[in-house]
Amino acid sequence: GITWRFFETLRGIEPETAMVLDCCHKPSHDLGRRSFFIEHFQSIRDRLLALDIERIIVACPNCYKIFKEYGVGLTVITVYEVLAQNLDWLPEIVKAFSHAPVQTTVHDPCPLRNEVEVHQAVRTLLSAREISIREMKNSGQRTLCCGEGGAVGLKNPALAATWSENRRAQAQGDRIVTYCAGCAGILNRVTSTCHLGDLLFQPERALAGKNTAAKAPFTYLNRLLLKRRLRRLP
Repeated sequence: GITWRFFETLRGIEPETAMVLDCCHKPSHDLGRRSFFIEHFQSIRDRLLALDIERIIVACPNCYKIFKEYGVGLTVITVYEVLAQNLDWLPEIVKAFSHAPVQTTVHDPCPLRNEVEVHQAVRTLLSAREISIREMKNSGQRTLCCGEGGAVGLKNPALAATWSENRRAQAQGDRIVTYCAGCAGILNRVTSTCHLGDLLFQPERALAGKNTAAKAPFTYLNRLLLKRRLRRLP
């Protein structure tokens, strides 16, 4: 899967890279279960520090936000920044591929609203894939919520839908590229959307709109298969 492709590429850049599968517990944080969140996140952080881990590389915007705010003793960076800084090590990304001209636009996830270096890294990777970008009115530090934030869709679906519709209108028919799994799932319901990981590693499928997100119970099966694959590493 795409997660494994990211991991393989990172290990090509930094061979000692390992993977942590624990949840950062942001859902508990956002629900106000502060004591529960602090206890469980600190357990993860303390275990990493005990292993002399200094830097965390994340793909998830929410994990980035949690580690940046609460991961005292650790530095956090996105996988997109690491890949953008090491294009010479990434033949899979820099290799040209045949495709018809495609106009895309980038949806920057809310948790990374103020992370300008991440925004730039994402656009560097798209340029490396020879993908043209038209910026929406609200991008980067002025980005809009996709409609999923705060679980509003569960409480007020109509309100959440207005945010998704705003994004669809701003995209003006261009394929949306985002780097949040949640945003990709929500926006793909209203307009053509793909995750950056799909576009980097399976560009032909992504540009043809054939990339699909796994749903339960396959999500759980994929996690088990990934864990088994990791255990086989030397």
